[in-house]
Amino acid sequence: MDHDSRGVVSLTGNKEDEVAYMQVNGMLSSLYENLIWEEMTGAKSVSTMAVLENSYRFVDEGEIWHVVR
Repeated sequence: MDHDSRGVVSLTGNKEDEVAYMQVNGMLSSLYENLIWEEMTGAKSVSTMAVLENSYRFVDEGEIWHVVR
């Protein structure tokens, strides 16, 4: 397996922009991992972003309180 290293340098020199870019890049990679697999196989799949999305809905709908209590 090849090693795929990436480096990011902000054009403005802002380190926070570099971190934000890499975070969004990671989230999109995870999301596409899930979507591509489902598109190719027709089967439901899971990725980190899919789990976080479902968790957010679970908490947002107030259902978490039923679990906590």
